[in-house]
Amino acid sequence: MTERSLGQDASNFRMPLSFLHSSNRSRFVVIGLLALGAIAVTYYFHGILHTGRAFSHLFYIPIILAALWWEEKGLLVAVFFCGLLLLSGLLLRPAPVSFNDFFRAVMFLAVALIVAHLRSRISAAETALKARTMALSDKTRKLQCLYSMTQIREEPGIDMDGILQKTATLIEETWQFSERVYIRISLGQREYRTADVPPASCEQQFCILVHGKPNGFLAAGPLGNPAPRDWASLAQAEADLMTEVARRIGRLIEHENARKALVDHKNSLEIQVEQRTAALRQSNERLKQEIAERVDAERALADSEKNYRHLVENANDAICIVQKGRIAFSNQRTVQLFESSTQDLAGFPLSDLTHASDREHVSDIYARRMKGEDVPITYSARMLTRCHNALWAQISAARTLWYGSPASLLIIRDIGSQLQIEAELRQAHTMEAVATLAGGIAHQFNNALSGIIGNIDLLLLERPGDLVIKKYTDVMAVAAQSMARWTDQLLGYARGGKYCPEIVCLSEFTAATLPLILSEADDGIEVVTDLMDGLPKIQADTVQLQMVLLDVVRNALEAVQPPARIAIRTESVRITQERAVKGADSAPGRYAVISVEDSGIGMDAETVKRIFEPFFTTRFQGRGLGMAAAYGIMHNHHGWIDVDSSPGRGTSVSLYFPTIDMPLPISETLAVFDLV
Repeated sequence: MTERSLGQDASNFRMPLSFLHSSNRSRFVVIGLLALGAIAVTYYFHGILHTGRAFSHLFYIPIILAALWWEEKGLLVAVFFCGLLLLSGLLLRPAPVSFNDFFRAVMFLAVALIVAHLRSRISAAETALKARTMALSDKTRKLQCLYSMTQIREEPGIDMDGILQKTATLIEETWQFSERVYIRISLGQREYRTADVPPASCEQQFCILVHGKPNGFLAAGPLGNPAPRDWASLAQAEADLMTEVARRIGRLIEHENARKALVDHKNSLEIQVEQRTAALRQSNERLKQEIAERVDAERALADSEKNYRHLVENANDAICIVQKGRIAFSNQRTVQLFESSTQDLAGFPLSDLTHASDREHVSDIYARRMKGEDVPITYSARMLTRCHNALWAQISAARTLWYGSPASLLIIRDIGSQLQIEAELRQAHTMEAVATLAGGIAHQFNNALSGIIGNIDLLLLERPGDLVIKKYTDVMAVAAQSMARWTDQLLGYARGGKYCPEIVCLSEFTAATLPLILSEADDGIEVVTDLMDGLPKIQADTVQLQMVLLDVVRNALEAVQPPARIAIRTESVRITQERAVKGADSAPGRYAVISVEDSGIGMDAETVKRIFEPFFTTRFQGRGLGMAAAYGIMHNHHGWIDVDSSPGRGTSVSLYFPTIDMPLPISETLAVFDLV
């Protein structure tokens, strides 16, 4: 709110009381007219009409106006009307002066006193309000000046000279008195003023302090020629504004000096930065190159570590770290091998994973290796899984560091299957050697029997009617035929003999051979069959195939005691690569299978391993050539025999024949051998 607006509001506030400030001449005229009117009315009612009524309210108007206009002096008007009231009642009315007349006179005086007092209070309040209004207007004017000064500083693109010049003009415009003044800001050799300084000017100066030291002054002086005393009082009224402006100019100069110092410092810093930037740029290029090389090295290291971890985690061998006799690290294969989990193996003692019979040996090698002694790098030992299952393992060990402490790196390989294959291979070599020997013997026997049977036939031709000779030659012929069948079994085991391959359906062949099987079964032994319809056909020699089936069934019949049950079943199975592990000529593909199951006493594992050895038998009168011959015949047909048996559970013998849709090896097609 500006000074002009505040003054206008004060004038509006005083307008209702303006009638109180009329001139004294007008006031006397009004009071006189009112007094004459009151006298005339009183004379009319009391002197002419001779009534006792008094219109006292006609006297209140001049009494109140007099008290309002002249305050205490207006009481004289009230006294005059009191006397007029009492005198008119005494002289003009027929009745004497009553108590009411005196009461009205007293009320005239009381009203006059009250109005005079209220008028004095109103005058005092009006004076105080005017003073406060003037003070507030003056303060608002000064604050507006300071605010405008702040806005000048915030104008875009303005410099220090422009700020000071506009500040001087602003002070001149803000000056509250009507006298023309000039404003001058002097800062050393620089000066900013609103007008030329008149000679012999009596200006008022206010010091400008910069960092507590005088740096110039702010001055205000009259452009006219007022009395010096009047000017001093006028300038003193603006002293607080001029002092605050001088203080703010000092602060502004301080800020400007600080800004210039900052700009100079900024420029010097920019020069230093430019000088150092070149050096830093070179260093940065070298650092980038080093970082790139390091990133490449770290990436290569990470890739190497990832590949190493992938290799370790997906290795077929169990890899673990043993530190202080306990498992510190294990890969997935270790977890699988020992039937455990990574958390369970962590910190587990190595000795508890070693079979009791080899525990001392493994612990001794580990302790000597950790001492740095020369010990075998690879050795075999029996281990125990967490489920207490034993397994043969090949252990390759090396000394290493694990998190800065000595440890042993173990690579453990399950060699149980390898040992089994080696044992089967040794057995196959043994049986191959025995088969070769049996084949040679069988051929020699066959040659000798040919001579014996031929001479018997010649003897019978020369002595056809000699019964004595025929009696002995018949015995000799029966013995020779028995020896011939024995020789056929030896040749079958030796994979020799005369083969006539043809297309055969195992289900039909088994059904045709069933009468021969039933003829050999004793009473109380039940023979049941489950023959698959549409069984894929095979290529086989029916004579040799019948020999194999009868030998297997005879073994089953001899293993049971009535009442007993023997089941013969045919089926078609597909052998995967994982299952194609039995027999030297086995291969993945579809096979026709004939199985013979009995409910006999069964065999232990050691007996099962030897049933295909020539001359091995568990019977008192057996020759041990039936299963050996069956083994040779099946091998020559690119099949194999699977035996599943355990004591007290019976025995199951399965004969696997490749179907005709499976290609046979060229070098191993069925051959034809003649007896010589």
